[in-house]
Amino acid sequence: MTEFTPMTFSLNQRIGNGRTAEVFALGEQEVLKLYQPWMKPEPVRREYIATCAAVAAGFPAAAAHQLVQVGERCGIVFERVSGPSLLAELQQHPTHLIALARQLADLHVRLNRCPAPAELPDHRDQMRRAIQRTEVLTAAQREPILAHLAALPAGSALCHGDFHPENVLLTARGPVVIDWMTATRGLPASDLMRSLMILETSAIPPVVPPLQRRLLTIGRGLLTTAYRREYLRRLPLSAAERELWRLPLLAERLFEVSAYPAEKALILRKIDQILSQR
Repeated sequence: MTEFTPMTFSLNQRIGNGRTAEVFALGEQEVLKLYQPWMKPEPVRREYIATCAAVAAGFPAAAAHQLVQVGERCGIVFERVSGPSLLAELQQHPTHLIALARQLADLHVRLNRCPAPAELPDHRDQMRRAIQRTEVLTAAQREPILAHLAALPAGSALCHGDFHPENVLLTARGPVVIDWMTATRGLPASDLMRSLMILETSAIPPVVPPLQRRLLTIGRGLLTTAYRREYLRRLPLSAAERELWRLPLLAERLFEVSAYPAEKALILRKIDQILSQR
């Protein structure tokens, strides 16, 4: 059932707040993820469908119980899960970096081995829309990127689209993956490369002191390397398979970071470098 049911809740205990949604406790067993008024129903429905598919395949995700409509806002009632994020655990215990990177890779491989429901959009279509909408690319950049994307193969694997340490909660029952709003049907290579790109292109805030910035850069590099190595050990993908996705994924990411100058500049440099070699 993927229709929204009008509901009324007593929203007295907000336990989370992000750009796209707020999270409210509904007792000890459930939470309401209530999306911002500007959010359209389709990405909310997508998160519900993807989460249900993951749980049905035996993957550790917070069970999605119901799609609801609260006034003018869409929401999902989820199973309540609690625990620090893998990122918080990494910050608290940096000596656990390799073990946590392996855990991250193990989860991602298991996720990409799940079949995607037909209702999820094709990852290539999602990339195409983002590339067409970004105002940063010139026509001379956009056209070869879209042509390259059009030649890429389809896939039927469940792809998260936003898989990184902050979206893994370490709960009493084990790790649980959250935030499935960007889930698609695609190939494991594209989902792996997207996660690597998020890790590699997320800018460190300029207020961070130079020494701490250097340490964070080193730590991120170690995490990324260990995570990539372990993923490929568990699910071998050739360099050629992976590199096919780099250019369109960078362009897709460019649309998402349009409000972040440092990340936008880094991604544009990478795009120009790839296009100059073609």
